[in-house]
Amino acid sequence: MPTLFHPGELWVQERLGVRESVDKWAGRAIRSRMPDQHRNMFRQLPFLVAAGRDNRHRIWATLLTGAPGFIQSPADTRLHIQARPRAGDALDHAFTIGADIGLLGIDLASRRRNRANGNVTRHTNETIAVGVRQSYGNCPSYITQRQWRPVERAPHAVHTARASSLDIATAAWIRHADTFFIASGAARDAAEAGGLDASHRSGPPGLVEVLSERELLFPDYAGNNFFNTLGNLVLNPNVGLLFIDFEQGSLLQVNGCARIDWDSPEVARRPGAQRLVSVSVEEVVVQRCVLPLRW
Repeated sequence: MPTLFHPGELWVQERLGVRESVDKWAGRAIRSRMPDQHRNMFRQLPFLVAAGRDNRHRIWATLLTGAPGFIQSPADTRLHIQARPRAGDALDHAFTIGADIGLLGIDLASRRRNRANGNVTRHTNETIAVGVRQSYGNCPSYITQRQWRPVERAPHAVHTARASSLDIATAAWIRHADTFFIASGAARDAAEAGGLDASHRSGPPGLVEVLSERELLFPDYAGNNFFNTLGNLVLNPNVGLLFIDFEQGSLLQVNGCARIDWDSPEVARRPGAQRLVSVSVEEVVVQRCVLPLRW
C-alpha cells in the first residue's frame, strides 16, 4: 500500500520511534473519501477552520462561518462551502481554482473534530467547492468545551488592522487564550507537491507564551503520532496561527517561521509537553467583531 505520509511526517515518526506502530493502524483512520458520519457532522457546523496560502505563498488559518447547513457534501469526495474569507482577511482572494486547502470541522460542545484536505475545484463570490483528497477524524483530547450561539453582527463595528509584530492588546489576547488553530503545509508554494493542513490546539490559559513582540512558544502534547503538523514544519517552517476572541467575535491571525525544540531542558519545564514549537512572528492581522457567533 502506498504510504499515507509525506517525507517530513515519516522523518518525525522515525525519529520518535513510532513509525512501525503507526503503519499498523493509519490505513484504517486516513481515507481518500469522507465517511457519512463526517459528512453529516460538517453539515451541522456553524463554522469551519480553513488553511490556505496568500499571494506570497505564506500559510494562514482563518474561520469560515454560516448558519448550520452552510457546508454541504454532495458526494463523499466533495464539500461545498457557502462562505468565503472576509474582506481584509489574510486569506481574502486565496481560494481560487486549484488552490490547496486544509479544513478542520470541530464541534467544541461535543469535542468532535474531523479533518479534510484537498483542492478548490470551483469558487464564486459566495462559495468554495472542495475536492477532498484525504479525510480522517481526531480524538477529543485537549478540546476545551464551549457552546455557541448566533448573534447579529454590527457592520459598523468591523475593524481590520495589519502589523509586523504583536502589540500590548494582541499579546494579552494570546496570553489568555486556551485554544488556537494552526495551519501548515509541506510544500513551500503551490507549485510543489503537498497539501495543507488545519489543526487544533487547546490547553490551560497561557498555553502559548509570548516571549516578545516577535516570538511565541507553545507545547506539543502527545497525540495520534501521525505528526502532520510537525512533519510539515520539518519541510516548510512557514506557519499560520489563528486565535479567536470567543466573547467579542474577533479573529487574530499570525504568520511566522516555526522552529521545533525536540528535547532541550526547556521541554521538561512545561508539564505534559513532548516538544516545544517557537514561532518568529512576521505578520499579524486583527479582525475585530467580524463573527456572527459567540461562545
